[in-house]
Amino acid sequence: MRGSPEQSGTILCLHRDDRPQPGNLAGHPSLAVLKRRGTVVMLHLAGKESIKGFIERLIVESDSLGIRDQVFYHGFLSKAQTLELQGKASIGLVPHLPGYGNNLAAWPVKMFEFMAMGLPLVYSNIPNHLEITRGLEVGIAVDPTQPGLFADAIERLVRSPEAARAMGEAGRRAVRERFNWDVERARLLGIYDEILKN
Repeated sequence: MRGSPEQSGTILCLHRDDRPQPGNLAGHPSLAVLKRRGTVVMLHLAGKESIKGFIERLIVESDSLGIRDQVFYHGFLSKAQTLELQGKASIGLVPHLPGYGNNLAAWPVKMFEFMAMGLPLVYSNIPNHLEITRGLEVGIAVDPTQPGLFADAIERLVRSPEAARAMGEAGRRAVRERFNWDVERARLLGIYDEILKN
């Protein structure tokens, strides 16, 4: 199930530390929707398999959807390998379903990594994701239970490269100006100062 990102000009990828599981792959069926519309994109996955047999089931599902040749699983990647994969991608996909693990609590590291790489996002419209992107035009938020909406968002980015590029640049700028340790350190020190004053 391995393959080269160079097989397609449009690659959707997940973070190397994101464990492939049902709650993190809600966008997978959208590839079949897109294929029926005449738009073929590749999905590249990476990370440790968290549920035994899940990747095997994913292959079976891909076969049944007619997208077996569009889905690639790379296993666990080093940081350098992750950057190489993300550098060849054109869209960062964050299709988390609520109700799985800490999807409703955590800020996904991959969102920040995708933004830092200048990738436009297609992501779930769950509260913690929307908290990150509030006021930022970095991608398209969709209902993670609706593959058709994921397909719409992906297709929009594929067919509007200028808009996709603008979203990617907005994400890169947000990481540079807002989501970095220097900014967070200053904010944290400010909180400490307020506590000490009181």
